[in-house]
Amino acid sequence: MATGNQGRLREYDPARADMMGSPTVMDFAKANGFWKPEDGAFDFAKAYTRDNSRDRVYNDPRVWVMQKILNPSLEQPVDDGRNFDVYLTPEKPITVNDLKAIMRNHFDGSEHDPYQFGLNGDEPWRPVSVFRTYESHVMQVRPWLPMAIGCTIYLAWGMADLSCYVPFYQGIERVPEHYGVGSAHADRRSVYWKFRKLQTLVMTDYTGLAPMVKKAFADFEALTATRQATMEDEYVELLKTDADQAQALLNDFNLRILAEAEELAERLLDDCFTKRTSDIQDQIYFHNRQIKD
Repeated sequence: MATGNQGRLREYDPARADMMGSPTVMDFAKANGFWKPEDGAFDFAKAYTRDNSRDRVYNDPRVWVMQKILNPSLEQPVDDGRNFDVYLTPEKPITVNDLKAIMRNHFDGSEHDPYQFGLNGDEPWRPVSVFRTYESHVMQVRPWLPMAIGCTIYLAWGMADLSCYVPFYQGIERVPEHYGVGSAHADRRSVYWKFRKLQTLVMTDYTGLAPMVKKAFADFEALTATRQATMEDEYVELLKTDADQAQALLNDFNLRILAEAEELAERLLDDCFTKRTSDIQDQIYFHNRQIKD
């Protein structure tokens, strides 16, 4: 199921064992004129959620692109959101990387991309990845593994398109203190602002800076995935004989990954400042036209 900021659940039959709702959900809709039985079967979204022109540009395009990514052969009008299927079987198994790509999507390279061809705040289609995002996450559950490593949250601070997804294993016992601090005012301590400052700078020259930032984060995520697989195999073996050592392994690994992601964000911020400094100097150098400086 893919959804934007809208209600999309439609069919509801209280007699079905796989559906559950308030005992009065249909009676309340009928009593208040949200649903008339003579008009047809009860439609939860139609009865209880908004569906107007705002959804055509703010929500439907996001649902459309998410469904298109996971079902490439699907053809449907972008502005027909109320009639999009609520549930679809993806054309191939969904991976964590697929979901990261969806969270980073901004109609990349299309006429509706608000970043790649100059920042366009008037673009009518609201993309999945927007600058004002505080954080983005993907949750993974692998029940065949011990819960401590089988349940993982991949979290990216700020705008997903220009951030790095780092794993937080359920079994990790602590995170650094500066992961829980910060305010609306920029600072030099909170991990949020380390990523946010980088993203803010990149957005001043998206086409010039975004490619190197996105590549660096992609390379880091790919390497991290390989290291995770190795650590997880070692954890499973250690757990059989020494639970304390297994826990120590998990803590040390996860904290190291977090620290390395932070360091990468800081290096990229320096790299971007270096490039912007050079670019701006080239634009307003004021050469001496008579005598070589």
